[in-house]
Amino acid sequence: MSVRDKLERLYRKKSPKEPKPGNHQSGISLRGHASRINSVVPGRYTSTPFGLCFSTERTYPPGYKHGTHHLASLPPEIGESIGLLTAEDSWIGIDPRRILFFDTETTGLTQGAGTCVFLVGVGFFGPQGFTIRQYFLEDYSQERAFLYLIARELGRFQALVTFNGKAFDLPLLANRFILAGLGPPPVDYPHCDLLYPARRLWQGLLPSCALADLENHILQFHRTGDLPGTEIPGRYFHYLQTRDGHLLAPVFDHNRLDITSLATLLIHLHRFVTNPMAPGHSPAEVLALARLLEARGHLHQSEEYYRAVLEQEPGGKMEATAMRCLANLLKRKGQVKKAVPLWEELTRKETFSLDPYIELAKYYEHCTRDLDRARDMVLRAREVLRHKKALGFNLGHQPAELEHRWQRLQRKTAKRDHPGVISRRSAE
Repeated sequence: MSVRDKLERLYRKKSPKEPKPGNHQSGISLRGHASRINSVVPGRYTSTPFGLCFSTERTYPPGYKHGTHHLASLPPEIGESIGLLTAEDSWIGIDPRRILFFDTETTGLTQGAGTCVFLVGVGFFGPQGFTIRQYFLEDYSQERAFLYLIARELGRFQALVTFNGKAFDLPLLANRFILAGLGPPPVDYPHCDLLYPARRLWQGLLPSCALADLENHILQFHRTGDLPGTEIPGRYFHYLQTRDGHLLAPVFDHNRLDITSLATLLIHLHRFVTNPMAPGHSPAEVLALARLLEARGHLHQSEEYYRAVLEQEPGGKMEATAMRCLANLLKRKGQVKKAVPLWEELTRKETFSLDPYIELAKYYEHCTRDLDRARDMVLRAREVLRHKKALGFNLGHQPAELEHRWQRLQRKTAKRDHPGVISRRSAE
């Protein structure tokens, strides 16, 4: 039994008799305003077990350019790249043609029962290029028909890509399905929310990780005349009162651009992950990717990219951070001796960081048993701490931890220098 058959069988049990055009609960005649929305947004009405629903479709050819990127088909190994970014192995081996890009427009920014989804845009790659379909809730009385078509669309794919969809779009959509008596939407497959990898890679490098900033700075795509998202709910409410389809044309355009940017952003991420050293990627981006790879357990690749940043930026803004990350990675891999030159260099570069002094103190105390050099590192760390305190830094537990290390080294040094005295005291 197909997904469509299952949905129809399930929803037929829950649905009232199919409404006829022009006889909706709101009292608004579909025949009376169909031409208005159709004349502004070319589309069609699809019949469902719950009535009619308006939708529109557009296909972009493979050569279509969005910013500096071509909206080409997804490569076969796209699932591996997404799995790396999300740490979800379920993406590996996903058919690129079965990935659905998904975005909604809503009547508000909360997930309460009063907030509705009134426009859903979906995008997917096919033989003709990248197709975007948009489903529109023309009237509240048509919500079951609207949700039915969305469920059918979701059921055709094996994976989902959104932007802030995990926190907003999908939970809100699930609420609408449940309130309509239809059960949860059929999304039981991998879901990549691109907001999270975007934050891992670009937070702190861009004004924000909002989709608009990613478009401007990463995709080099600049919207002109786009409707601000804050105005969209008001446009829909005004449309419900006036049935003026011209109010909604910019909303459809805005949603279509969101979907197009989603697909382009995923293509950019794949290219970056598979070839971060290609021209156009900054050392800061490569460093962020190296840290993400380390967090995912890809230590060899992350070490390679940390070293690449050091080669690219000798004396640059990212050098100290790359040194610190590489030193910590080498320590994690059990190669502490290789990390020592990096920590020593950091004591000359980082004025207010205690970490290199503490790490060197540990190395000299426990690995080489050089207590004098260990004490010297702690003394230098105490001097840094004194300067930080004078400047009003929040020191937290650092003074107590440093004092504990100092006292232990003092005891060890005294035992080394005066073994007989320590032995007599112990005996007493």
